[in-house]
Amino acid sequence: MKKLCIIALIVLFFGCNREKSEQNSQEINDQNQSAVIAKQNFILTISNAKKIELERTDSELKIINSNSLVLLNFVTSECLPCVAQNSNLSKIAKKYQNLQIVEIATGIENEHQAIALKDQNGLLFEVAFGKDALGLINSMNVVGYPYSVLFDSRGKVVQSYDGLVPPEMLEYNIQRAE
Repeated sequence: MKKLCIIALIVLFFGCNREKSEQNSQEINDQNQSAVIAKQNFILTISNAKKIELERTDSELKIINSNSLVLLNFVTSECLPCVAQNSNLSKIAKKYQNLQIVEIATGIENEHQAIALKDQNGLLFEVAFGKDALGLINSMNVVGYPYSVLFDSRGKVVQSYDGLVPPEMLEYNIQRAE
């Protein structure tokens, strides 16, 4: 009887560990799947037929296929500070040839609209369009405009800006990121 109890305890002990191990394994798989779900890729199409690929996770946003500085500028058409920011950005675009500025405007769904926005506002930089541009706005929970993000040439975020950015501040960060 004593041997039977010992055997039962050993079987029970190893059975529980195995079950716990399977449970831990399932939890790890669940965490890996949620990490994969949390990762999103966006391909921004811009009006000169180029594309910018971004990867967003819970903890970071990065540009995958860039070898230059990039400034993403999120705007809406009803935003007066956005118009002022566009004027500043056009001057900066002339000054910094290694900086790619891309405007992401709500409601711009196709290339025709992107070109019209660029022409109407005299922009010296590109405008992104399509569902990935709008998806990026939504995924970042942009609530105030303008909202801008500066990336270095490795695709890492250098600085993000809420609201109208003084040109001196932006130039300082561009020079620092070069």
